[in-house]
This record gives sequence, structure tokens and C-alpha cells, in this order.
Amino acid sequence: MKIIILCITLLVLPGMAFTQSSSDDLEELVRLADEYVKKGLKNEAFPLYKKAAELGNAGGQRGLGDCYYFPIGVTKDDNQAVYWYTKAAELGDSEAQYRLGIFYQEGYVVSKDFVKAKELLLKAAQGGIGKAYGQIGQYYSQEVKDYSQAIEWFKKGVEQGNLIEHDRSYEYYRIGICYKNLKEYNQAIEWYIKATEYTYGYVDWAIKGISDCYFELKEYHKAVEWIRKSAEREKKPDDWAQNKLGECYYFGHGVESNYDKAMEWFIKAAENDNEEAKYNLKFLGVQYVNSQPYLTYYHITENVNYTKLDFSKINIEKYGNRYRVSLPFIVTVTPSDGELFWLSLISPKGYYHASIFYDDNNYGVGGETSSYETNRYEIDDVSYVLEPYLTAKIVPGSYKLRLFFYDDPKNDDVRVSIGYSTQAVYEYVKGLYSKER
Repeated sequence: MKIIILCITLLVLPGMAFTQSSSDDLEELVRLADEYVKKGLKNEAFPLYKKAAELGNAGGQRGLGDCYYFPIGVTKDDNQAVYWYTKAAELGDSEAQYRLGIFYQEGYVVSKDFVKAKELLLKAAQGGIGKAYGQIGQYYSQEVKDYSQAIEWFKKGVEQGNLIEHDRSYEYYRIGICYKNLKEYNQAIEWYIKATEYTYGYVDWAIKGISDCYFELKEYHKAVEWIRKSAEREKKPDDWAQNKLGECYYFGHGVESNYDKAMEWFIKAAENDNEEAKYNLKFLGVQYVNSQPYLTYYHITENVNYTKLDFSKINIEKYGNRYRVSLPFIVTVTPSDGELFWLSLISPKGYYHASIFYDDNNYGVGGETSSYETNRYEIDDVSYVLEPYLTAKIVPGSYKLRLFFYDDPKNDDVRVSIGYSTQAVYEYVKGLYSKER
């Protein structure tokens, strides 16, 4: 009943009851305003903060600054926010000192002034805002690049002991970054691991830092162990970790190279909208169209026995005004119905035409391609081409792939992969294949 009477008095009788209100009454008014904010009753909170602020209550002034900054129950006005934060800070309000210190550190609304910022942040820290030390550390790590000094300030915040779980994880993570930048990778790993111990912290960011450090130390198997923690997590797996695990399988870092596994993890990451994974899939033969994967080509792996290529028998010869490349290959296993026969081609710039013939004559077996301009995905003047698609009916036997170029190719810049799509491909892209390019 006391609170209701107080609110009515303060709101209805300005100029009379205010000047006589006790500090306890004003603290109670601020507490009620804080409760309104927590409940989302912003319009009810604003006038209470305003009345308390005008009567000189530091909590009310800080609250009114919040109202103008966030905003709460009023139109955003950063200048008013600075005005009220300054008044509250002068009265010793630690939260106001912290907010105003960040403003001066970042040059937000006020002129950038780290001396002033540090003064305010130290006062805030001494008043119990442990993360204020972290803000000073951020200045030394990001602005000055003095990572050793930054570590000292971050550790002060941690040692104060009053950080919430999220903030403590963040400080551990930032200490890890500083040690990593100092190339003290084992120290960095130690602090990154601390950051992963908090459910609502910077777990995935810290795991990325751990894996980066293990990569620097060439301890790839340890990196993979940590990457899996984020990639295989049942609830909200991390798309960066899924893509990174795919890269580990692709390059054989910490695991045996396996293109099927690489594709599996790239697709999982791509399904979580990881752009790098979508790009990586191009090199494993999956293209994304309207957020759906479809098969373009697929690398042959050592354990796939559908075809056998002998690259030593590549033959390049002049044929009229073109250059002809012939590559014999052997099909050893009859593919299942519906499986696609494919080839991928890495060639010089220019145009090409490809077809497949029986090895002992020039009769084509189907799947002849049109001419394509090979100027896509250029790397060191070599174009990585995702075409053509050949879906010829192939049975065990000897064949010859024949390619025609209008530019002079070299033996070391014409590379071809031939095979059938594997079960790993169909598990993810069956029914999604589209010939639309």
C-alpha cells in the first residue's frame, strides 16, 4: 500500500511531496521502476525513473539515462542519456560510470577519450562492476595491440569474482585471444578451454580458437577432437565447426582423407547456411541452388572401383585447328540402375567439347556434351569446370574419353576425374539433382 500511495503522491503533487521524500522512498521508487522494466512495462517505468532522477537519486538518474539510450518508454535521445549518466556517475553510481566509460572509450556521442574512459571504468570496477576491467583490457588488445597489458586487465576482471557466467566465459576467451596473438599457443589453449566450461558462454568461439592453436602446433588430431564437440552437438551444432570438420576430411588433417565424409559435413554446414561450406562443395561436386544441393560431379576416391584411370596415357595432339586430348579408362563394375556417370574436368581457359567412345572404335556411347567456355573458378590461370554431365549407359569394358580444345593445353593443366556417384552422394542429394545451370 505504501508504494501505491507514494507513486500517486509523486505523480500528482509535483513540487510538494518530492522535496520532502526520503532517500528510502526514492530507492523504493527506483526499485519499482526496475521491476516494471523486467516485466516489459516500459511506459510505466519511465515516469518513475524521471521523478527519482529529478530529485537527485543516482539510481533514478542512471535509470533515466537507460530510458533515453535503449530506449525505454521514450524516444531515443543519446545526448539526454549522456547527461543523466554523467549526473549519476558523479554521484558514484557504478553502472552509470561503466556505461559512460564505454561511451568515452568508443567515442560514442562524446569525444573519444581513453584517459577519461579509464578513470570512469576503474571507478566502476572498484564499485563492483568486474567487467569494467575487461573494457580496459579491450582497449589495450584492440587499440594498442599490447596483448600482455591486456591480459593483466582481463585477469583483474576474472579475479574480482563477481562476473556472471556469460561475462566470465568472455574474459577467458579474450585472454586466450591475447595469448594466441603472442603465439603462446599452449597458454592460449588453457584459457580457451576455461571459456568452454560455461553453458551460456563463448563455447564455439573458444573451440575455434583451440583448433586454430592446435593447427599452428601441427597437432591436427587434437584440433579435430575439439571441432567435433561443436560439429556433432545435438542441439544447435555450430556451422563453422561442421565446415571445418569437412575440410579436415578433405585435406586429411587429423583424420584419414575421405571425400565422402567431407561432403557429408560440408552439406550439414551448408544446410545451416554456411557460405564457405557451399563454396567448398563445388570442389566435391555439389552445387547449391535455392538453398538445395544438386549433384554436378563427384571426385573419385581410392576405394571406389567403378573406374580405373591411367593418367600416364593421356595423349594430346593437334587436330585441325583444335587440340585433342584422349584418355583411356576401364569400367570394372556395372553401376546400379539410375546411378549417374560423371566426369569432372580441370582445363585451360577456352572452349572444349567432350564425348566418350568405346576404346576400339569411334562410336559414341551417349552423353556427348555441348561446347562450354572454361573460364570459371579460375585458379592460377587454370579453370575448374563443373561441367559436363555424362549420363551414358556404361557396362564393364574399355573406353576412351575424348576432349577437344581450341587453346593449346599442357599435360600438367588438363586433369580429369571419372566415375559413378556413390551412395554417399545419393544419401544427401537424391531427388534434388537439377540440370538447370
